[in-house]
Amino acid sequence: MQERREIFIDGGQFTTRPQMHSYLQGLITGVSYEGRNLDALHDALTSICTPTLITVQNLDTARNFLNGYVDRTVAVFVAAAVENPNLDLVIDD
Repeated sequence: MQERREIFIDGGQFTTRPQMHSYLQGLITGVSYEGRNLDALHDALTSICTPTLITVQNLDTARNFLNGYVDRTVAVFVAAAVENPNLDLVIDD
């Protein structure tokens, strides 16, 4: 049985879109995430092949900088978790 990997995402670290994608790219390792956009993020998340738990926190802080882009990003995480049985997601606003 494979050990589950855990990734903690701190939305308080998001101040710009490029910075957010750089931050996420640093955390989501082992799969290609080159585009630095939401389509590339979705592709990376649905390509995860090992059991992974992603916990997202402090989104209110990120919303202060990124407005609706944060909610679109969360929607990408949710859609990927539905599509990828290796991915579990916890959103802890």
